Amino acid sequence: MPNRQKVFRILRMTIVVFLVLFLDFACRNIYRSFRPVTHGRTSHPVYDHGYRANFQWIDKYGPLRTPFFSNSLGFRDSKIREVSLKSEDSRLLLIGDSYCEGVGIPWEKTFAGILEKKLKPQRIEVLNAGVMSYTPILEKIKIRYLLENCGLEFDRVILFLDLSDIKDELFYQEDGQGRARLIPYGPFASQAGWGTWVENFGEFCENVVEPNFVIIGALARNLKIEIRKATRKELGKRGAFTTLPDWIQYWETEDPPKKEIADRGIAKLQATMDDLVSYLQEKKIPLTLVIFPRQEYSMEGTSETKVQKIWREWAKKRRVDLIDLFPAFSVPEAARYYIPKDGHWDEQGHRLVAEILLQNFDKIQPALK
Repeated sequence: MPNRQKVFRILRMTIVVFLVLFLDFACRNIYRSFRPVTHGRTSHPVYDHGYRANFQWIDKYGPLRTPFFSNSLGFRDSKIREVSLKSEDSRLLLIGDSYCEGVGIPWEKTFAGILEKKLKPQRIEVLNAGVMSYTPILEKIKIRYLLENCGLEFDRVILFLDLSDIKDELFYQEDGQGRARLIPYGPFASQAGWGTWVENFGEFCENVVEPNFVIIGALARNLKIEIRKATRKELGKRGAFTTLPDWIQYWETEDPPKKEIADRGIAKLQATMDDLVSYLQEKKIPLTLVIFPRQEYSMEGTSETKVQKIWREWAKKRRVDLIDLFPAFSVPEAARYYIPKDGHWDEQGHRLVAEILLQNFDKIQPALK
């Protein structure tokens, strides 16, 4: 009898726990089914993140509010529209991070929107696959996904390389199935130890628990925040993880610890770009690489920067067209090309980029069909 009572007690507790979990899960998902989705940014199982397809929202970037539209491919566009996978017109595929996306700027005033308008009479369609926080490894995976999984056809890729990619590239890797995976703590992963487990726990909470449960989701969210906060503080004391330094300046540093990380980032960037070029050459799709400075990286009055030298030599070796925006933005009046108190291009900056690209039309024109 005592053993049977214990079994019944355990069974009752199991049923109660199951019912609580079920009701919590049901309430959350019923709420989600009635609550309208108000933003178009979303995760992606292959290339990490992007936009919801055919969606309209007001995108918030700092104090700026911008009407945002995505097309059927999940690309930023002038409006919600269906994009055919094949086209009799030529196509340019733009890809990059927030600079390519055009954060804070209406579509028609971004360089992508300007190119779209200017090139349409020549029967050249412009598709912008750029998304905030992209880096070449994500761009390579996304391009391959578009060609092989979606069957999308395009005739040239124009890739915008941001200086911050030296850091971002170290925080991602490609798994055995060709999918992008975030590396907790990036270049500091070998020093993070148990911090890696904490980050994986945080990712599990964000992707599985919080979206599907109300009470348990709230508990998990607060637990995740407190554990992460304590972990990062403790690892910081040990020198294993601190607030990320000024990665932009890592390109030029000669400080040994920083230079070691910078060299790893540059080597990984070049390896990823090598893979992308080889892949596109197999598909007979030319690549144009666009490099540009950040406002805080202005090298006005100096000789060619290390960034320019690295990618000029790389492009020459790989026979890739290169467009260098450094000279245009390294001028005394460069501040007027950026959003105030921010490092991204404003409307004048986007207009300048579009003008330079059009001036170098021989380097961006689509391959002949």
